[in-house]
Amino acid sequence: MFACFFKSSVTTSPISPSYPGYTAAGCLFVEGPVALAGVQKQFLVSSGKRPPVLSGLGGRREEGDIDWVHTAFRETVEELFDVKDVPLLLLNRLRLLLPIRHAVEAEGYVLAQYSFDDLAVLLRVCGSLQSPLYKVPPRTVQDLITKRCIGTSEIGSLALVPRLQGVTLDALFEADLVKKN
Repeated sequence: MFACFFKSSVTTSPISPSYPGYTAAGCLFVEGPVALAGVQKQFLVSSGKRPPVLSGLGGRREEGDIDWVHTAFRETVEELFDVKDVPLLLLNRLRLLLPIRHAVEAEGYVLAQYSFDDLAVLLRVCGSLQSPLYKVPPRTVQDLITKRCIGTSEIGSLALVPRLQGVTLDALFEADLVKKN
């Protein structure tokens, strides 16, 4: 059964729930009351065409995606490291090391929830990727957030956000965030 994780082509997912009609997928990393989020569409924020919006990690299904798990891991790795053509062997290794414990589907979007310990596993597996966003591959959540070089990638700054619905920033605090020292 696990031989599929060491092949360069896989046609089905042996260990994940099936969502055949999914259109997009992602990974949510949470620890207690906080979750990892990123500034969506950084390239539009940098050019002044869009205000910053915090979002999760994930995206649309692509033609070559095997299933929603493939899409979720591919999109997460692409957005965390600003890489294209994520190797299938790397995705299969993530699939093996990070089994699905909790997933939900809403309106075609499938979200797999993971812990920060799982995020540390993902960082180790992705340590060999050449990312334009990091001078040295991040090994911890702190490195992932604080050592990220912000450019024109799809996801800009990363942040820990509270797991609360309807959170808004206080206007004075928001102003403090952009003040230069």
